[in-house]
Amino acid sequence: MKTWGGIRMALGVLVLLASMSEDLLWGERQVGAAESPAKQPSPFGALDFTSRKEPIHIRSHDLEFFYNQKRIIYRGSVVATQGDSTLKSSTLTVTYEDTAPTAAPAQTEGVAKTTQGQKIKEIIAEDNVEITSTTRRATSNKAVFSDSTRTITLTGNATLRDEANEVTGQKVTIYIDEGRTTVEGDPKMILTPKQGDSGGKGESAR
Repeated sequence: MKTWGGIRMALGVLVLLASMSEDLLWGERQVGAAESPAKQPSPFGALDFTSRKEPIHIRSHDLEFFYNQKRIIYRGSVVATQGDSTLKSSTLTVTYEDTAPTAAPAQTEGVAKTTQGQKIKEIIAEDNVEITSTTRRATSNKAVFSDSTRTITLTGNATLRDEANEVTGQKVTIYIDEGRTTVEGDPKMILTPKQGDSGGKGESAR
């Protein structure tokens, strides 16, 4: 049985992970934007849970914290929320990694201080996976959020919806920063034209 102190530590680390991950990735994206033309991100990037500023709030029936493996496993009716995004699954595994120590601004008696943080490396949701954010919704048997590849991979009866549009397949891979999505395994798509796009009839010119 896990002690209350262990659970509090696990929750504290998770909030720290969300904050540190976004701070580091934001700096990297700013440098990249200055060196190359900006790319149009994927409209489904809002479903990502590894690189946003908001803290991640998670509730479940059970929680197990593996200190040496830097891994937290949530089991039973897991619900994770971040901003306006929600992730539901039966099991959720969060893996993090330590970042290299960096020099801190403050110094004491001529000795430079260093700080070491953590960032989210990977999130794996399994069984009855559902991800929602505003008008977008994804479902699958398994979802993998990878910080290193900047992808969201849905496998097993994967479905991706944006309002009335829908795509299904056995494997759907969302490339968050590249503005593209691939569908493998009997892909099917439903495209619904927007109503009222008929040349603006009945509307006054602005």
